[in-house]
Amino acid sequence: MNTINLLLNSKVFYGLANEDINIILPLLYSQQFEKNKTIFNENEQGNAMYFIIDGSVKIIKKIDNTRTKTLSQLKTGDCFGEMSLIDGNIRSAGAVTVRDTTLAILTKEAFDSIIKAHPEISSKILMNLAKILTNRLREADEQILDILSFHFQGNK
Repeated sequence: MNTINLLLNSKVFYGLANEDINIILPLLYSQQFEKNKTIFNENEQGNAMYFIIDGSVKIIKKIDNTRTKTLSQLKTGDCFGEMSLIDGNIRSAGAVTVRDTTLAILTKEAFDSIIKAHPEISSKILMNLAKILTNRLREADEQILDILSFHFQGNK
């Protein structure tokens, strides 16, 4: 899948026209990662979001100094790291490649330039990001409920 088609089909850019994508495309840069390479670590400062052009990435959370939990495994067409575009805060989890992976990267600086120069485009992107984050929060709520249900069943 080429980068333009991937972006047109991305949930982040849903509803944008080809002309809008052509404004965003020059602000992205591509980076390749080998299998099992860290893209970013939990608690690092976030400054970009990532689109998987080709490959697979797992999102991991540290349990302790020696163990991690895979929160999700993402594939070509998925995106991650979007919270840093909104709040610029530290990463809530880490990201590691599962196989050789090519990413398109949108930095916070580039995103801020879209907000200033193209408010109509950025408002669509921000609404899409809100929907993505809301969906992920709902999924996390379900996971928490499953964990609590399992815990309370075990304590009967």
